[in-house]
Amino acid sequence: EDHACTASWDHSVKLWDVEREDCVQTVNTSKVVSCLKRAPTELGEYVVVSGHPDASLRLWDLRVDSSSSSLCVATLTGHNAWVTAVEPLPLSGRPLLASASHDGTLRLWDSRATAKPIISFVAHGTAKAPEKALCMAFQGG
Repeated sequence: EDHACTASWDHSVKLWDVEREDCVQTVNTSKVVSCLKRAPTELGEYVVVSGHPDASLRLWDLRVDSSSSSLCVATLTGHNAWVTAVEPLPLSGRPLLASASHDGTLRLWDSRATAKPIISFVAHGTAKAPEKALCMAFQGG
């Protein structure tokens, strides 16, 4: 099935059936959603990753009934400001994610180990005077 995900200032993530032009699932995240991506897991499934102004990322399993408390499968914390971008990073077959933030950093995460980022560096500005990172893209494979 062809699905699209959208996110909004109203704290919702919506899953859309594109062919039917119908919202098939709504998740209320309790936080504003500033960025959103679909990312593969090591099992060949997919999660939806959302970034938030509270400096966190959340991983959502949209296969779970939206009334279930297990819909949010992980919360990643480590940024110090608004998360503005998230991208899956296909590297060595590992389920890695990259995030950018208004704290000026780029952080890489292993979605299986959510305690802390595996790499973090200032991408814009300096450590003492970071510039807001607004978006990102990856090249290569």
